[in-house]
Amino acid sequence: MALITLLRRYTSRPAGKTAAVLAALGIFGASLFFGDSMITPAISVLSATRTPVLPG
Repeated sequence: MALITLLRRYTSRPAGKTAAVLAALGIFGASLFFGDSMITPAISVLSATRTPVLPG
């Protein structure tokens, strides 16, 4: 969101559709980051606790 503010400050055109698209991309990127930060520890715990079973 800080990058959107800087972009809007240095452009001469009035904000409109561009600002909405950039805000949507920022929210989408943040949601991907938070989703990844929740999945990664869960995968690490599962892989650490799961022991391979050898046939025999």
